[in-house]
Amino acid sequence: MDIKGQKYNFLGQIPDSLRTEEQTELIKKLQKIIVNHIVVKDNKQVLDISKEEFLATGIPERYYQMVQRNIRDNNAHFDSVGVSNVDELVRKTKEDYNKLAKETEKF
Repeated sequence: MDIKGQKYNFLGQIPDSLRTEEQTELIKKLQKIIVNHIVVKDNKQVLDISKEEFLATGIPERYYQMVQRNIRDNNAHFDSVGVSNVDELVRKTKEDYNKLAKETEKF
């Protein structure tokens, strides 16, 4: 619950300090999937693993659906505003994630 007593709707909304160990582990798994398995084909984001492979990581199916919906929404947005360098955006996101991951490992 947040400070207003409202339930968090999304895992990512829960502050780090309030997450359970299981929630933290799930977020890490999702981040790894997103960073390592969202690729670009024909200027569109796509998930390069199957649903079965995704679920084999131990992540619940609702998160597979959520990732796919986010990919569709991102692609629709990119199309609507004329983004022509989706590959560069994905590369930069992966770069930033990997840099942050290395920095946090130091602590």
